[in-house]
Amino acid sequence: MKYSIDSKGQIALENKKYWILSGELNNFSRDDLEDIIQDFENVFQGKYEESSFSQNVAIVSFTKENTTIEDYDGVLGQESSLEIYNMLKIFLDAKFK
Repeated sequence: MKYSIDSKGQIALENKKYWILSGELNNFSRDDLEDIIQDFENVFQGKYEESSFSQNVAIVSFTKENTTIEDYDGVLGQESSLEIYNMLKIFLDAKFK
């Protein structure tokens, strides 16, 4: 998944169909992002098969392999869970340096 993080720590996902998720990610607190990252790690370690997170509109559900991004109208796309996890870790570091 391609994205950019500006000097203020704001993330922009390149794929325009994910614009709602970009905005919602920017509103997450440090604790929120750390909890989401921990959930990914728990799924990767097999503690549970899947998990999800949402703030308002975008719903992100994930397994070890795939992350599905949805909104009220349905599925927007599917991405690699490892790519999303790595993006979130980089975003956390950039946003709260």
